Amino acid sequence: MTVRRKINVCQLIDSSDPGGAEKLAFLYFRMFSDEFNSYLCVTRKEGVLSNDILNKSHYLFLDRSNENSLKSIFKFYKWIYKNEIDIIHAHLNSVFLAVAVSFLPPFPKVIWHGHSSPIRSMTFNNLHYIKKRISKVLCVNEVLKKWVIGQLKINEDKVLYVPNFSVLFESSDKIIETNLIGKKEGRIICLANIHEFKDQQNLIQAFELLHNENKYKECVLIIAGFYEKNDPYFQMLQNMIIEKKLEAFVQFTGTVNNVKKLLSEVSIAVLSSKTEGFPLAILEYGLARLPVVSTNVGQIVEILDYGEAGVLVEKENCDALYTGLKYIIDNPKNASLLINNLSDRINQFYSQKRIYEMIKSVYIKTSELP
Repeated sequence: MTVRRKINVCQLIDSSDPGGAEKLAFLYFRMFSDEFNSYLCVTRKEGVLSNDILNKSHYLFLDRSNENSLKSIFKFYKWIYKNEIDIIHAHLNSVFLAVAVSFLPPFPKVIWHGHSSPIRSMTFNNLHYIKKRISKVLCVNEVLKKWVIGQLKINEDKVLYVPNFSVLFESSDKIIETNLIGKKEGRIICLANIHEFKDQQNLIQAFELLHNENKYKECVLIIAGFYEKNDPYFQMLQNMIIEKKLEAFVQFTGTVNNVKKLLSEVSIAVLSSKTEGFPLAILEYGLARLPVVSTNVGQIVEILDYGEAGVLVEKENCDALYTGLKYIIDNPKNASLLINNLSDRINQFYSQKRIYEMIKSVYIKTSELP
């Protein structure tokens, strides 16, 4: 009897900066290192997530750019060929590179993992040209799934809604002290890279309303995520904070290399996005047992059980966000109930074990396709 070798699966992602899709690609790489031969390729930008990779023999950084695009495609193909990759699990825009090498031996199957709203990405319009080479589409929310089926005309049996999951673990990288402002009981955190669609502008406006009330003067806002100093949006936020005289009460931490430690030092969690797919931050808040206030976008309404596991507010509405934060502060017993409900939901619907079984089945079935 012939014993079949393990399936060789490559996670493909453009960056290893700690965004939601990037974290998930790294989680999959780790999670399937025993069940399959697990590989990871970062194509364009190497960030802090790469510091935690222990098995460098299964890791490739392409350093791809517009100038060396063809050279990097060839480099990637040689690596795919050498390691006999059966499946390329491509996240976000990296699907185009995956499809490019799928025409050549060993003819790897391509799984595309869509993480973001179609409204936010022009990439979706180009997917029409490569969709026949995609064996399976994984969607982080039902809206995206319907869009893929309806707009891209991909057969429904090839499209699957797969919730995200998260794990809070200590980084193997040197832990940088957080040095957060304020006291733990007054700290409100927003775990999100600085970007217009994350709408930190609305959050700062809501925090100003909170700060203007004497009973909340001890509150401080921690905005934790990657930013570029010369980015116009970040500069606008800084100017806004100065104009409102909030410099002593709002802190930007930059890239976070240890989420678990950071979340253990705050008391309330918030997300103020205009649009989302399935934000890992909400799951991370739940794993850290923090009460959550979030805008009602993407799959967040499902995660927070329509308000039973967190406070849902209207997007782009600073008054609503302010009211939600006040509710958590003023109602500690109800906040504790929300924490417990979110913890239960994560264990039931968004656990690593549940998602592991779903993706394992996808990999096995995809590997068996002709």
